[in-house]
Amino acid sequence: MGFSLSNAYFPNIPGESSFSFSRGWTANFNPFRFFYADERTEDGQLKGMAVDGPAHGEFYLQLAKQSDENVPWQATFVKGKGYVSFK
Repeated sequence: MGFSLSNAYFPNIPGESSFSFSRGWTANFNPFRFFYADERTEDGQLKGMAVDGPAHGEFYLQLAKQSDENVPWQATFVKGKGYVSFK
């Protein structure tokens, strides 16, 4: 599912505004940054239930140590490689 649920709009659910929280919302709260990480396989496929908790921890540590502003708040990564853009 990746990031689909955080960007989805559910028009038939009462109180649907709570389900579309990422619209028009910035994730850069200086001096703080927010990241929503999605682990992928090397070919960009979703990891599904095979996500790797320690790999997520390593990726978040990498994000915390860097000052690269080119990583989007919805960051996809591959274990051992770090941020990878899949488009």
